[in-house]
Amino acid sequence: MTRLIPLTPSHLPAIGSIDAKESETTLAAMMAKPAFAGLGLEVDDHLMGFIYGWVIDDQGEVIQITVAEDHRQQGFGRRLLAGFIERFDLRSCWLDVKSSNIPALHLYRQFGFVEDGARKGYYQSTDPTATAETAILMQWKR
Repeated sequence: MTRLIPLTPSHLPAIGSIDAKESETTLAAMMAKPAFAGLGLEVDDHLMGFIYGWVIDDQGEVIQITVAEDHRQQGFGRRLLAGFIERFDLRSCWLDVKSSNIPALHLYRQFGFVEDGARKGYYQSTDPTATAETAILMQWKR
């Protein structure tokens, strides 16, 4: 059984196991802010994906959306994104995505997000020989 649940600090260890780049300390501090909005996707009571960002009034910004690697390509990303927009009753939503993240760009375009700009060199690599990647800014409106 799958279900969407509100993210709480109790989910921090599971979030870290899905995405090792997530800092529990940073995310815990974000969760304490009034504008924080986050949902988790559970499969048989195990967290398999999450989405979080900021919501003020009816405007949202997605900071991170991640699905466990072995649960991708099953519609969970779409379900998380739809849940975020519906649960927080958004009329508009923004996000940015690496220009090389083709599956995410495809999902966002299918969902109705449109490109709204770019930030060259926004995503820095941990590899000193790699070139920083462009962030594609995207916007959705009801």
